[in-house]
Amino acid sequence: MGSPTHSTTPPAHAALCDRYAGRFLHPNTMPGGGTRDPKKAAATAHALKAAGFMVFDGL
Repeated sequence: MGSPTHSTTPPAHAALCDRYAGRFLHPNTMPGGGTRDPKKAAATAHALKAAGFMVFDGL
């Protein structure tokens, strides 16, 4: 599965996303600046946890 890229996104970020989440995870460049789709956020957290990463659910 290929990832979309952005001119400011390092290739390593896209590769990490593909490897552990199976899709591109856009960096949150403006925390608190907008809402996130709760289903997508839950799916991302689940994928990160399944890959062994620590996720702080309260954040």
